[in-house]
Amino acid sequence: EAELFGILLGLRIIARAPGVMRATICLDNQSAVTRAHRPRPKPGQLITNAIYSAYEELRDARPGFELTVVWVPGHEGFDGNERADVQAKNAAAR
Repeated sequence: EAELFGILLGLRIIARAPGVMRATICLDNQSAVTRAHRPRPKPGQLITNAIYSAYEELRDARPGFELTVVWVPGHEGFDGNERADVQAKNAAAR
């Protein structure tokens, strides 16, 4: 769940950054990447539903907006990954 909240938080940050038309969110969790790429969330997947809603709002507000969600090997060459994990877990706990 923490990684899914990370995607949602990333989309909310992007929404507050005017002019951003392309973004990439990197995750070290293949399951979260897979869920982010589904055409539609399954019923009852509240976090995934929120991700899709936030993404659709961005696309409506910024026609042509492009989002890429990719898997990266955990903690390999990405400064701040530990800090991002802590923040995502804190967000999920709320």
